[in-house]
Amino acid sequence: MGFSLPPETYQKIEGLLKTSHKTRSEFMRQVIDSYLAVTQKTLQPPLKNDLAVAPEDINKILKFYYQIIGQNKKEVIVVGLGMIAKEGRVLIGQRKDPDPYVKELTWIFPGGKFKSLDFEKELIKHLKKETGLDVYINQLVHARLIPDSPEKKVKIIALYYHCTPISGKGKAGGSLEKLEWVPVMKVFHYFTTSTADEVVSFLGTL
Repeated sequence: MGFSLPPETYQKIEGLLKTSHKTRSEFMRQVIDSYLAVTQKTLQPPLKNDLAVAPEDINKILKFYYQIIGQNKKEVIVVGLGMIAKEGRVLIGQRKDPDPYVKELTWIFPGGKFKSLDFEKELIKHLKKETGLDVYINQLVHARLIPDSPEKKVKIIALYYHCTPISGKGKAGGSLEKLEWVPVMKVFHYFTTSTADEVVSFLGTL
């Protein structure tokens, strides 16, 4: 999709892209999602258990989305993955056993399955268990449906968070048997499944 913009509007968008660390594609999708969230909330009666989603809060939008798809009969699993980064390197872990849904997984970003809507609190607990590190969650970077998962049996939604280590000594635990700090742009030499372009682009800014 292409369209023209006045020069002053274009400059404003360029500035927002730099400060938000988003690609043009990510930025426009979020603008559209936010617009739809506002218009649908204005034109339609509120849903039961409405979470009062703020357009600028993508994390709340995802929670609201999770609440809706939770009513679907098909099993939906939401997992959080922490991109723990420092000094141009990011932490990845090697699984002990094959993943029950994506057999090809070997090296991964640490994380785990969410069992509640308190995503960030759960992710911090998962990361402590799998890496021994206490982390600060900076932002939600991307959300996607894992294409490598068997769609007929289960839907897996992965939320990628940028995290900064605060304290603790890195030690593999939980489902991981080994940890490795690798240069951010060499992460994908270890991965054996597909990675979202948005994740690749974000890591390139670190």
